[in-house]
Amino acid sequence: MELIEALHTRRSSRGFTTAPVPKQTLLEILDVARYSPSGANKNNFRFVVTTKRETMDKLAQVHQFCKWMGTAQAAIALVGDPALSRYWMEDCCLAAYSIYLGALAKGVGCGWSATYTSDDPVEDARRQGLVREALSIPSNLKAAVVLGLGYAAATPNPRKMCTLDEVVSWEKYGQK
Repeated sequence: MELIEALHTRRSSRGFTTAPVPKQTLLEILDVARYSPSGANKNNFRFVVTTKRETMDKLAQVHQFCKWMGTAQAAIALVGDPALSRYWMEDCCLAAYSIYLGALAKGVGCGWSATYTSDDPVEDARRQGLVREALSIPSNLKAAVVLGLGYAAATPNPRKMCTLDEVVSWEKYGQK
């Protein structure tokens, strides 16, 4: 699959078969992600991988929109250190998208579960606590996102995409 076609056809998976994702496949996907760009090349992302059903069931409880994580066959938390770089979130998100694309190349479905929430410190602390407990993440680190992976149980529906005219301005915002 060519890169542009992959970018146009990528979809989030929200339900997975019971077939496990081989460890070698996960390692190949993670190897792609470690080449992700990062602020000041600090590589402020770490990957915590689990294939344990009970751990993924815990991660499915982080918030109401990630119940599907209970069907995933693997989960990857992207973790950064806010003390190392103020760009920890961006670094983790770039690496997360690299995981999406690596998974796509390997025929593995991937879904995104946001664990960090900047607009609600109480909710963020609750989510971070659940992820830290499930994956033994040190308290000085923050989980930006947890990705669920597996072989998609169904082909996700096509996305309704905005047009280029809706999202592109030239020279000044709003100028077409």
